[in-house]
Amino acid sequence: MTDPTDRLAEQILADARKQAEPLRKRAEREAEAALRRAQEDAERERQEVVQRAERSAERNAQRMRARADLEVQNIRRQAREQILIRARERAMQKLIEMTRSPQYVEQLKRLALAALRLMGGERFELLMRAEDREAHGAIVARAVRESVERELGRPIELIVSSETIGGSGGLIVRTADKHQVADQTFEARLGRLWAQLREEMAEELLPE
Repeated sequence: MTDPTDRLAEQILADARKQAEPLRKRAEREAEAALRRAQEDAERERQEVVQRAERSAERNAQRMRARADLEVQNIRRQAREQILIRARERAMQKLIEMTRSPQYVEQLKRLALAALRLMGGERFELLMRAEDREAHGAIVARAVRESVERELGRPIELIVSSETIGGSGGLIVRTADKHQVADQTFEARLGRLWAQLREEMAEELLPE
């Protein structure tokens, strides 16, 4: 005869098996769902990481392009500036060379006359470099007096000052009372003309 205890044990095991099966299936479903969610979260995180990396890479690329563009602009700007500086140096060199040419005396006359056209008064003096005063002072003063009387119709008194100037060439015209001064030295004239010359040269030599 079977022991009642054995039968009870069998019933308990059978009942447990019945209850365990749906629990096992539910556990498997939950495990599968958890695994699927984990895979989805991992994929989403991977995509976000990739997107962040792509955005970061694009930002870095933009910064690099901007730095490169700025560097190119700086290089071009420095090159243009060097060209203009050399052009100015060359212009000054040409003016200096003119002081050794036969045309220099005529240039001094024109510079003085151009100044006197814009100045009022009757008594003036020329300030010249020591070498120009000695070599050309009297000739320039006489020629300018005659030109003013002939071209402007007004007599003036014009002397060469004992005061001398430095510089590369040219002269200064001023009234005897020193209230009006016209600086016609090469340095001053080039300085006044440089902004216009710089713009013209930039347009012609450096169109970009």
